[in-house]
Amino acid sequence: MHRLHWGDCMPVVSQIIYVIAALVAVVLAIKLFSLPFKLLYKIIINVVAGFLILLLCSFFGAALGIAVGVTVVNVAVVAALGLPGFALLLMAQWLFR
Repeated sequence: MHRLHWGDCMPVVSQIIYVIAALVAVVLAIKLFSLPFKLLYKIIINVVAGFLILLLCSFFGAALGIAVGVTVVNVAVVAALGLPGFALLLMAQWLFR
């Protein structure tokens, strides 16, 4: 009869520990590298939305007397601040007439 000793199971236990450690490392790496992509995705969405808002204002604002140009600075202001940024641009345009 063969008796099982703890030393016989050590290679299996160490392999299981290595596999668990590798899985934890992979999950942490995915989480770590996904954060910058989420931020980049949010920035791109905000810039596109700011551009579209200014473009719509450029097309339809002429009938209302609103003329905010579509420039890099204006798009950056609207992308960073959102609707308050657009209101800020409108007030600045009205103030500096």
